[in-house]
Amino acid sequence: MPHCAATWLPLVPGLLLLKPGWRVGAEPLVRPVTDRDCRQIVTADRYRLAMDDVVTWEDFARIDIRVGRVIAVEEFPEARRPAWKLRIDFGPDLGVKRSSAQVTNYTAEELLDRLVLAVVNFPSRQIGTFFSEVLTLGTYRDSRVLLISPEPEARPGDRLG
Repeated sequence: MPHCAATWLPLVPGLLLLKPGWRVGAEPLVRPVTDRDCRQIVTADRYRLAMDDVVTWEDFARIDIRVGRVIAVEEFPEARRPAWKLRIDFGPDLGVKRSSAQVTNYTAEELLDRLVLAVVNFPSRQIGTFFSEVLTLGTYRDSRVLLISPEPEARPGDRLG
């Protein structure tokens, strides 16, 4: 049975600060919460939380995620968290962009010439003295970031969609 914080439900809408046994005339103002009530409350709360996180297709379509090829990797000792400075080629339309990526579980050799996915239409972000122009995408696994890579046939500049 789902956990439900409520133990009494008001029978009159708007009466929230009620105690068991309160009555208007002969009619009780509250009743005990049943298992069914509890399931409905929990489901409604989950739905409300889920709806707050909903992204519309239009929201998603505004994010420009492109395939890029890492063409240079530099150490980034000034970064607060261990990271690499990457130069990524996104093809003739977008050219070469810079990214700071916390992917130190990869060696420079493993990163060089690798295809990656990156968000290319976020504003630049200053990290120390370096301006990161794109957000290189990855997933988190424990303390590591695992890069998201497209199929080998993908070309720099291809758009995710």
